[in-house]
Amino acid sequence: MASAKNNFPHSGIICWIGIRTERKAPLSSLTQVRAVANTGLEGDHYKSRNGDRQLTLINQEDLEAMGSFLQQNSAVDPETLRNNMGVKGINLLALKDCSFKIG
Repeated sequence: MASAKNNFPHSGIICWIGIRTERKAPLSSLTQVRAVANTGLEGDHYKSRNGDRQLTLINQEDLEAMGSFLQQNSAVDPETLRNNMGVKGINLLALKDCSFKIG
């Protein structure tokens, strides 16, 4: 497990960005967004008050695996899981409890 947490063979890419402007509102899909330090994504209704959980990431590869498991012809849409960013080619486990840059 330790080796998996420290494995960064290359940079990942952002596949999808979504924010929710109001509580329980549908996610709006964006092509870019400004991240505000210790707060979260600009325009997102959920603003972190203590710096924790500023945004939620999910791997595109996991969405594709879920789609396959559910016998769908495509990946699960990240909007249905209420995530802020879909990323590809990055080890998200290695980012746990770490500071990192996006963009």
